Amino acid sequence: MTARTPSTSAAAPGIRLSPAERTEFKQALRPVLALPPDRRDRPYRRFVEAANALRGWEL
Repeated sequence: MTARTPSTSAAAPGIRLSPAERTEFKQALRPVLALPPDRRDRPYRRFVEAANALRGWEL
């Protein structure tokens, strides 16, 4: 089990990533968000907000 540390992201305070998980997540980010047209099929808003915050995007 990996130790979790509090997130430093103000956009998604409920998501906690270890430094290694944060690095892995940032490396896997794509430059564009491709969201399904049907909102029911989209990821949770907090996940999108966390990804945007890690990219440095403020929407």
